[in-house]
Amino acid sequence: MEAAREAGAGRVGFAASSSAYGDNPVPWIETMPPMPKSPYAATKLAGEGLLRAWANSYGLDTASLRYFNIFGPRQNANSAYAAVIAAFAKAMIAGKRPVIYGDGEQSRDFTFVANAVHANLLAARCEKPIRGEVLNVGCAGAVSVNQLAKSMAAAMGRPDLCPAHEPERTGDIKHSFADLKRTTQVLGYKPIVGFEPGLQQTIKWYQSVLSSASPALSPSGLRL
Repeated sequence: MEAAREAGAGRVGFAASSSAYGDNPVPWIETMPPMPKSPYAATKLAGEGLLRAWANSYGLDTASLRYFNIFGPRQNANSAYAAVIAAFAKAMIAGKRPVIYGDGEQSRDFTFVANAVHANLLAARCEKPIRGEVLNVGCAGAVSVNQLAKSMAAAMGRPDLCPAHEPERTGDIKHSFADLKRTTQVLGYKPIVGFEPGLQQTIKWYQSVLSSASPALSPSGLRL
């Protein structure tokens, strides 16, 4: 933030996270009190505070975009912290059952990456000051993890790969669902790619790269 101020930057955008809402009832509205349940969520919330402080103290315009479960092609499927869609795709392509932590009835506002890019560009180009406001970036829809696993298995031609359930992970939230009224009002944001079309694009990409027979794979398993 200080480097941006010294460089005379017009605006700083921050990749914030919907995890800041914690166990608030859905839909999540930016005016709700934050309730972070994990160190990750707490650090994201701290980042929002810094952006708001610099905006109020130094006149550096800032925006914190709270992303809701971003997914899409090129998302790393090999990390121990891989996002659920990436992890499911990797498992199913390998002929393995996807692992669900908990009962699978937890729901997420899965948001295709094109929507996040769209929101970033709108925030960068916004003519009015944003002044450190927090803005949700999602699709305003909810899909359970069980539904996700079933849809992906069907789309990949592996309906036999029923999920394996393991104990719920500490710090996980039960439901996420974005209210987009403020983001629409401030940025003119509306989702440009829905969940199903985005999921189809994502599955096709993983199928094209997560194969040992593909000559274009890097050692990490992603296309170079």
